[in-house]
Amino acid sequence: MLALYDGPAPDGSNLAKRLADSLGLIVGLSARRFAAGSASYASLPLVEQLPPRNLRARHRWPHWEPLQTRTGKRVLFHGLIYNTAELAWQLDLPDAEPANLYVAALERWGEDADNRIHGNYCAVVHDPADRSARLARSALGAPPLHYFHDGKGFGAASILRTLEPMGLERTLNPRKLIDALYANPVETEDFYLGAWRVGLGAVVTLRPDGHQSRRFYDPARLRLGWRRGDPREMIEETERLLMEACQVMVSGARDPCVTLSGGLDSSNIAARVLRCLPDDQRLKTVTFLPSPELEHEPTYRIVFDERPPVEEFVAMHPRIDPHFTTNEGIEFDHRLDQLFLAMGTGQACITPNFRYHGLLELASKAGCDRMLEGGWGEASFSAYGNWAYGEYLFKGQWRQLRAALKADDLYPRPTWRKLLSRAVIPLLPDRLWRLWMGLTGKAAQSHNLEFAFLKRQALIDHDVVERARASGVSYERNQFGSRRQVVRDQLAREDIEASDYSQAMEQIYEVRMLEVPTYRPLLEYCLSLPSLMFMRDGQIRWLARELGRGNMPEALRTSREVGEENGDWHRRLTPRLAEFRETVRKGRLNPELDYFIDFDALDKALDDWPDQPTMAEEVFFPLGFGLPRAIAMIRYVNYMTGRNESA
Repeated sequence: MLALYDGPAPDGSNLAKRLADSLGLIVGLSARRFAAGSASYASLPLVEQLPPRNLRARHRWPHWEPLQTRTGKRVLFHGLIYNTAELAWQLDLPDAEPANLYVAALERWGEDADNRIHGNYCAVVHDPADRSARLARSALGAPPLHYFHDGKGFGAASILRTLEPMGLERTLNPRKLIDALYANPVETEDFYLGAWRVGLGAVVTLRPDGHQSRRFYDPARLRLGWRRGDPREMIEETERLLMEACQVMVSGARDPCVTLSGGLDSSNIAARVLRCLPDDQRLKTVTFLPSPELEHEPTYRIVFDERPPVEEFVAMHPRIDPHFTTNEGIEFDHRLDQLFLAMGTGQACITPNFRYHGLLELASKAGCDRMLEGGWGEASFSAYGNWAYGEYLFKGQWRQLRAALKADDLYPRPTWRKLLSRAVIPLLPDRLWRLWMGLTGKAAQSHNLEFAFLKRQALIDHDVVERARASGVSYERNQFGSRRQVVRDQLAREDIEASDYSQAMEQIYEVRMLEVPTYRPLLEYCLSLPSLMFMRDGQIRWLARELGRGNMPEALRTSREVGEENGDWHRRLTPRLAEFRETVRKGRLNPELDYFIDFDALDKALDDWPDQPTMAEEVFFPLGFGLPRAIAMIRYVNYMTGRNESA
C-alpha cells in the first residue's frame, strides 16, 4: 500500500510517520516512510511479502526512499506486473523487479506506459518541482487508490482513512452512500466529501487546485466477436492463454490455493493451476458450503451443496487437497467494524461476500499465501452466450436459433413463446420495450429499486435512477438483446469497487487474492471470439465445456446445473429479526440515515418475513440481498459518524 502528501502538515507533526502507522494499522507493522521538502511518503509491501507476524514487533525497515526517475520524480508502486519478461526484454532491463520496470516503462513510453503493462497494481509519480502527481491503476484489476486536494496541498493513499491525517475531514458523502445502496459504483466520487477514487484503467493528474482524469483502457469499448477461423484453433489459443494466466498469477507464490465450486470457471482454473505447480507439490482448494441445517425445496437446475461435485472433481485430480467451510458462526456482518476500519468505505459488496471470511480463514490456516479465483470467468472464457438468441435471429442463422430454442427447457412453453421472449423482446429498443411491458401489465422499472431501500426524495435529489441508467448499471431488462449490452453490464462496473474490500480482507487474513480471468490477453481474446464459441448447437458455455474436456468429469462438464451460494439466507437471517428491528428503530435517530434510507419499507419487509425459505427473486432480492446491505449501511454511517445507536 502507499500514501503521498504534498503540502503543509495539518498539525505540524511528523506526518510521514502518521501515514506509515495508518497504512500498517491492520497488519500491525508501520510502513516504510520518507519525507523531503513539503512531501511525505509511505509504502507497505504486499501482505505476502511482509515478515511473519510474530517478528513484527521487533522489525525495523532498512533505510527507504521512493524510486526516482532521471528527471527527479519520485515513484511509489504497489502490486504485481504479469508481463515482466516481455517488458524487461523491450526495455533492456536486467532487473525485472516490478517498481523498476514501472519506472523504466514511464521513462521510455510516457503516458502510454500503463497501457503496455499487464498487471494488478497502483502507482503514484510525484513531481516535487511542479507540485503535481500522476496517479494510475492497472486496467482490469488493481489495489484501490483514493485522493483529494484542498488548494494548499494534495494527497493520495491506498486507504481512504489515510487521507484524514493529511487534512481531509471525515464528512460522509450522501450521494455516494445512496449510489452504494443502489449498486451504482461507476462514478469516482468517494465516500468522503472532497475525495475521489482512481478508476480501473485510469490516470489522474493531481495538483493542489484540482485534478484531471482520463481513461486509458475501457474493456467495455473493445471490438467484439470479430475473430473468424477454425473453432479448434480458437479453443487451443484460449487454452494457451488460460494456462498463461494461471502461470503468471502463481508466479512468486509459495503455496497458492484456488477457490473451487462445482462449476466450469473454477474447475478449469484449478486443473491448470495444478499443472503450473511442481509435480511434488499439492494444490489446496477452498469451497463454501451452505449451512448443514439448510432446508430447501429441490429447485430445477439449482445446486445448493457443492461438496459432491467438488469431491467428484478432486477424485479425478488426486494431487488436490480440498478444504470446506460452512461459515458456521460467520454471518453477513462478521468483523464488520474491523472491515470499516480497514476500508474506510462502505461498498455494497461487504455483505454478499461474507463467505470469504471462511474461505480466507481456511487458506490462512492451511499456510497459503495466495488465493486464486475465477469470478470474472463469465466475462471471458466461461461466458454463457445467451445474448446470441437475438443475434441468430437478426443474422438469419436459423439452424443455430432452432437448436438454441429447442435446448431452452428451463420453463415449459411452446417454441413461439420462447422465440418471442428469448430473441424478439430483447431486441426491442427501450421505448418499445417499455410499451410492451405496459401492455403485458408488468412494471418497467429498475430492479435496483427492489433491494435498495431508498427514499423516493433522495433518489430524485441525486438523479440516482437516471445516472445509473446512463452508466449501464440499472437493472431493468432481464435479458439482453446483444453482446455489447452483456459486456457493458459485466464490465461497466469495473471491479464493483471490490478492491477496498479485497485489500482489507488480505490485511486481516494475510492471503493475497487474485482473479485469474482478469489477465488482460485472455479477456481480450475471449471478447474477440464469435458468439458461436459460447452458444453452439444449443449448448450454452460451449467454450468453457470444451476447455473442460479431460480436465473434469464428463457429468460435471456437460451439466447445466448452477450453484447457488445464497440458499441458506433464510436460516441465517431469521433468528436475528428482533435484532434487525432494533437496528432499524435506532437507525431512524440518525438524521444522516433518515434522509435517504426508507425505514418504513424496512419495517414492512421485517413484518412480512416469510415462514419458509425460497429463492424466488421477488422475495430473495429485497430480503436475502437487500436487507443485509441496508443493515450494514446503517452500521457504517453510525460507525463513521461516531454514533452507537445500532450497537
